[in-house]
Amino acid sequence: MSFATRAAADPSVSGGKPLGLIDGGSLLLGQVVAVGVTIALAVVVTFVVLKVLDATLGLRVSQQQEIQGLDLSQHGEEGYIFI
Repeated sequence: MSFATRAAADPSVSGGKPLGLIDGGSLLLGQVVAVGVTIALAVVVTFVVLKVLDATLGLRVSQQQEIQGLDLSQHGEEGYIFI
């Protein structure tokens, strides 16, 4: 008898059906589907947030700021001074 087998076999918990993968249950498929849905939701929401930010604030700095260096353009100081 393994851990929590008695509680899992209780008809009020599982309806008398096995719960685990080893016992013949089908919870693994539901968990795989849930993980897939979670990943898809995260990708879609991230894409929407990035599109909104790109439309309002922009995701990139100007080419001149890139050439000048972001330390100077964004922070007002030089990060690396090579003499």
